[in-house]
Amino acid sequence: DALCWVPCRLLGLVQQLREYCRITALDMTPLTHGTYDMDSSSSHDLTFACLLVTCLLVFATAGIRADIIDSAPHGFTSVHDVTIKASPDRVFTAMTSEVSKWWDPDHSYSGDAGNLSMQLEAGGCFCERLADGGIVEHLRVVFVRPGSLLRLSGGLGPLQTMGAAGSMEFRLEARGEGETLLKYKYVVGGYYADGLNSVAEPVDQVQLGQLLRLKRYVEEGAP
Repeated sequence: DALCWVPCRLLGLVQQLREYCRITALDMTPLTHGTYDMDSSSSHDLTFACLLVTCLLVFATAGIRADIIDSAPHGFTSVHDVTIKASPDRVFTAMTSEVSKWWDPDHSYSGDAGNLSMQLEAGGCFCERLADGGIVEHLRVVFVRPGSLLRLSGGLGPLQTMGAAGSMEFRLEARGEGETLLKYKYVVGGYYADGLNSVAEPVDQVQLGQLLRLKRYVEEGAP
């Protein structure tokens, strides 16, 4: 289920699913409006197969694997594997020194990704400057191995307001000629009254979006 959670919410996938099921003579209009109900178990099976195949095809085509590998009230672990058509050194530079060029401004405090910067040293700040002279520490750098590994510590986004801590890791592996496998992992633990598992999927979805922006920025020049 975690594998399909994000892509099955994208409009493009819904459109692909609708077309597939049109060919197989299924009326999928109720599904897209949240009132889907069918009496036939075989129709249920076919619908599930449509969803699963669509999700797997999109992930395979994009070179992406995503999952929440565990989730509980006290924490969760999110992982993403993204293949990027560039060398590990190039991906590392873009990921760190050029973070302001691909980070989604919708997930910033100032609304301007240009205010973001990352200091590549132990204890360095992944920070954001605010217009009133304020500053926000999004995460703290704890491990840097250029072209290979970046590890950050802290609670990103709304996790900052909770009794939560996190370890975010980016491992880069050369794959084939001119390709890099980016292995992302975010382990979050601590206390939140509603349970940290209640925010696992939204946090995971946002981070997948950020990684896809990084991939597009490196490969196409714009996120």
